[in-house]
Amino acid sequence: MKPLYYISALCLLASCSLSQQDATPLHIKANIYPDFSEVTMPCNIAAPTFIVRDSLHQLTDLQAVFQKGERTVIVDNEGEEGFCISLNDWHELTQSAGDITITIQGYDGEKWVEYDPFKIAISTDTIDSYLSYRLIEPGYEIWNEMGIFQRNLETYDEKAILTNKANDGGCMNCHSFCNRDASTMSLPFRTSV
Repeated sequence: MKPLYYISALCLLASCSLSQQDATPLHIKANIYPDFSEVTMPCNIAAPTFIVRDSLHQLTDLQAVFQKGERTVIVDNEGEEGFCISLNDWHELTQSAGDITITIQGYDGEKWVEYDPFKIAISTDTIDSYLSYRLIEPGYEIWNEMGIFQRNLETYDEKAILTNKANDGGCMNCHSFCNRDASTMSLPFRTSV
């Protein structure tokens, strides 16, 4: 048990060691995907995730510095997963309206450099917490594995409402709610035979 405790403690200390670097500006905009720079987001939306696409600058140790007022959050790049700010940190930044400034920094082998900062405006307006949709493979290659799902837009949690395992892999068509009321849904489906 003690080795696990020490490893956990080291991971915690390592995660706290990120700091904003004194970096040389590259004077170019970061090519982020998806590009949500200079957009307005509702205050209750889940934290955005993104990657940096840059074939010219071979940067390592990428980090994103999120700043709003006196609050600064630094997020480490998770490789192919990109940048993902924690839900708690994101909700602290979006508690009130205003701009969040994001600066991407990285190490080029000799010095720390940074892309031009970009902003996300946070609105006091909210969005509906849930979105429902039919989930099926692109191009309908696997049409016998599909379902109607809901996603919580505040946390990204996804949950199946109904999958076509209930009708032996048959088709589930478009769904709609009666007068936008989630308690009554119409859903046509047919069996696979």
